[in-house]
Amino acid sequence: METIIRPFTLNDLQHLVSAYRRFSEPPWNEVLDDESTANMFRGLHERRADILVAETMENRQFMGFAVGVPLSSRPDIAQHIPSPTGSHARMLYLAELVVLERFEHRDMGMQLTEARIQRFADRFDIERFLVVARLTTANPHAATNYKRLGMSESVEVEVKTLKTTKRGPKMLPDKREIRYGHVSRRANKHTHPPPP
Repeated sequence: METIIRPFTLNDLQHLVSAYRRFSEPPWNEVLDDESTANMFRGLHERRADILVAETMENRQFMGFAVGVPLSSRPDIAQHIPSPTGSHARMLYLAELVVLERFEHRDMGMQLTEARIQRFADRFDIERFLVVARLTTANPHAATNYKRLGMSESVEVEVKTLKTTKRGPKMLPDKREIRYGHVSRRANKHTHPPPP
């Protein structure tokens, strides 16, 4: 199946909101509402975060999305990552990655991640840079994919997440793995410009 990976537009907003709902289901059980999720993506778009959308080439069916921001915009994550220069400005944080369930196990997450890395490298015209991702224990496959890209270092942190429980919403501790490593610029054969 041929894939188009392209920049997000506000016309994609409802697709992102719908896809993001999966985090309200097991095993994540996060408390989410569509309005807050839409506002989060609008805010990321306004702050020029790099949001990429994947869709099928044949019928332009939405498959998933990825969000990347400079690590310097996330001090809560950056504090756990060593920086030889003391700056996190030219380091990429892979903030969100969602692939619709029916498109899983087709390497779509890897394609979106590679496209995100390539765009960051092009934006800053750098060949090698640090990439950081925060993972949940609910997705062990992501760690394997990030290792394949060269993100071999990790640190475990505990965060508080608003979760749905039998007694209603509650802030609960949630273990997260922050995976990082130096990644080289690479061409992405999966990224195609959208047809006219």
